[in-house]
Amino acid sequence: MLLAFPGQGSQQNYMLSSANLLELASSQDFHEHIDFMGDSLKTNIIDLIESENDLINDTRFTQPLLLFCSYLHYVRFVEQNPNLTNIKFTGHSLGEYTALVCSESLKLIDGIKIVTERAKLMSNAPGGAMSAVLGLDEKIIEDVCNELTNEMAGSVEIGNYNTPLQSVISGNIEEVAEAEIKLKDAGAKKIIRLNVSVASHSKLMKDASNKFEEFMSKFDFMMPKYPIIQNVDASEEKDIDLIKSKLVKQLFMPVRWSKIMSLHNNDQLFIEIGPGSVLAGLAKGNKISNVHSTSKNGFKLGIIK
Repeated sequence: MLLAFPGQGSQQNYMLSSANLLELASSQDFHEHIDFMGDSLKTNIIDLIESENDLINDTRFTQPLLLFCSYLHYVRFVEQNPNLTNIKFTGHSLGEYTALVCSESLKLIDGIKIVTERAKLMSNAPGGAMSAVLGLDEKIIEDVCNELTNEMAGSVEIGNYNTPLQSVISGNIEEVAEAEIKLKDAGAKKIIRLNVSVASHSKLMKDASNKFEEFMSKFDFMMPKYPIIQNVDASEEKDIDLIKSKLVKQLFMPVRWSKIMSLHNNDQLFIEIGPGSVLAGLAKGNKISNVHSTSKNGFKLGIIK
């Protein structure tokens, strides 16, 4: 089975209590993690999650909070489904760090510290934009992006290859806006400008990636307990230095999610572990049939609805 952890966009208010994880999050086991996030973000983390607010959508808050909440989903999932075998892990963008924590390659506190710095560096990167493009073949999108990058001062490129007919473009604001027009003319069924102010998985993150690499060198990684399929090349890496290198590259290279999905054996379960059901939807868009979401279907495996 493939366990997949969500990235930004899956965060939501009340994402602890809605999954009956509030008591677990408040337990002694996680005081260190709650205290670190509270100190670094200068707010009461539990109160922030368990209230109506927009701050949770700020990447500086989203990244550590979503990793933490997804990890709690995993803890509860393992409690209710012991002795699982034949498991592989993956995660969409930020979710790749959650996968590494859950596979015991990283300590939870180190994972939180790393993505907190990642979020800060991304926030300080040059401003950009991202738009989801639906109903258009990725080759057409690539051609339009390459043409505009050659013609204009900035750049635009595919940042997420989510399904064969859903991609996300990322880049400078003017170039993304022009790409939206051309892609609509090329036959895109729908284009949705994402509510972000940074161009994730694009060249605009190159400088941030250099600083991130230096920061991440301070942390000890172990070989994952389970295989991890990484975003930048949809492959399982067995070398710790290369695992870390691919995490750095992920900042400015696209997420190859549709390729990861194409490698999945459709006879086996695809399980999204974390808030929301974005990845479950993408799995179905990649023609994966045995799909389970801990948010939608609960933690106990059974008949897939």
